[in-house]
Amino acid sequence: MDEFSQVEASKNSWIDGLTDGYQWNKPDDRTPLVLNYFLHGDSTSNEEFIRPDKNFRSYEMLAEERNTFQESLKQIENICDIQFFESNHADTADLNLFITGGSL
Repeated sequence: MDEFSQVEASKNSWIDGLTDGYQWNKPDDRTPLVLNYFLHGDSTSNEEFIRPDKNFRSYEMLAEERNTFQESLKQIENICDIQFFESNHADTADLNLFITGGSL
């Protein structure tokens, strides 16, 4: 089974605007999709994970920003069949997240 599939159009432009793109494929067994994420810090801490590039900079999140981000994930969990867990290792995470462009 492929991990993603294209979402079929509903012929309602309002609904299609919300669902356009791809969806997770998972069995309908009432178990949530579990995704591990890793929040990368500043660019110097990412040098082993990404190729150093002068055009790419990432920034460390402030504690308040990290809390707000994690609260946002909880809100997504409340309406989607997904559970997010923070990983301690970038190489084992499903999602590697970088804050770019400075502080939120």
